[in-house]
Amino acid sequence: MGTGELPIRPHETIQTNGTLYYDSKKSKLVLKINAEINTKGTSHHIYVYKGHEQVLHVIRSLTLGKPTITIPKIKNPQQHTGYVKIILKSIPASSPKARAEILRKKRQALRREIQKGAKTLTDIYDMDTLTKIIQQAETKQQVGRNIIKLIAAYKETMELKSKGEERREIVKQITQKYQVSNAVVYRWLNQQSNPLGQFNIPLLNQSLAYCIGESLSDGVEPFTQRGGRVGLRVRNYEQANKYAEELSNVIMRKVKVYPNKPLNAYEVAAPSKLLYGLIKYVKTTNDTSILEPIASLYGASICRGYFDGDGGVFSRGGIVFAGGTNYKIVNYVSGILDNLKIHHTVEKEKLPPMFEAYGRIYERDTSEQTLYRIYIRRCCFIRFAQLVGFGIPSKQKELLNLIEKIRFRKTCPID
Repeated sequence: MGTGELPIRPHETIQTNGTLYYDSKKSKLVLKINAEINTKGTSHHIYVYKGHEQVLHVIRSLTLGKPTITIPKIKNPQQHTGYVKIILKSIPASSPKARAEILRKKRQALRREIQKGAKTLTDIYDMDTLTKIIQQAETKQQVGRNIIKLIAAYKETMELKSKGEERREIVKQITQKYQVSNAVVYRWLNQQSNPLGQFNIPLLNQSLAYCIGESLSDGVEPFTQRGGRVGLRVRNYEQANKYAEELSNVIMRKVKVYPNKPLNAYEVAAPSKLLYGLIKYVKTTNDTSILEPIASLYGASICRGYFDGDGGVFSRGGIVFAGGTNYKIVNYVSGILDNLKIHHTVEKEKLPPMFEAYGRIYERDTSEQTLYRIYIRRCCFIRFAQLVGFGIPSKQKELLNLIEKIRFRKTCPID
């Protein structure tokens, strides 16, 4: 069956032949299948043999006709050129591997499309600040030290380059001081890579600000048992789903909501070391100044996330509120509301030393026995709804219903 048409059914294995050749323009190895492919399978296992030795195994979606496949980076590609035997195994579209391959390609396409000109966290923070964030994110000390060492080496490389030092001298100094390879330093100098390339860099957008705001609230339980995974655990599915949607827009991959039946809760978790490190840094140090570059652009979104996690609407009393036990975080959110010219008050009240959560009784720390509440003034209900509001649809609906019922004596103007 070296020539002719090959109708491949799911899980069927077909043997044919082809040619491996080196494309000098693309600097890549290319596989050309000689047989006509006529298949409805979404993806295929492609095994390539030279003689009795397997030289290649890839998973690809094949087009009709005589497909040509570009092979990813491979050592010494010229050694593998020539006539080869090919074994094709179709993967049905419903199989997990096929679905994973489809999702991977969609994510890559979406990333390329959105990240054209899109800003990320690395655009607003310098290397010193990113080092602080990474130190919080890295759970394995050895890995953390290696990354921080590379960042220090990269920073010094860029400084020497800006001073006009010769490339050879820069490479010599950096390799001797930090024990990194010459190739790595040359790639840095040519701006082909940097130490942060191994991270999934969060996009800088409103969704990032929303996730930070909600993660800083007391109304959600952080779900980050494994280092570098950011997420939450809540009782409300609508809240968990909203957080998952926003987190998907930040890390450019689909984030799911998982039910936790024993706890009667819903959990969201996704890998993002930089976002995890940023949130952990703020919560452990109470240093909110690190969020200023984000708040200056998307302050309203930080407030929206915080009010979704710790706030709500009390229709009978005509109250829009949010509250937390961390005074510095509450004061920070209050400052953003001041910048948005939304009138409000901050009040405090004592909490009982014991509380119930997920069917268990817990004892509060002494630092958490005071609750600080933010109350939006009635004159700014409309302004709050327009500029901040709630991301959770049910809460936003309650807010709009409350605004319709109230007879306002005075309302603050909306810019």
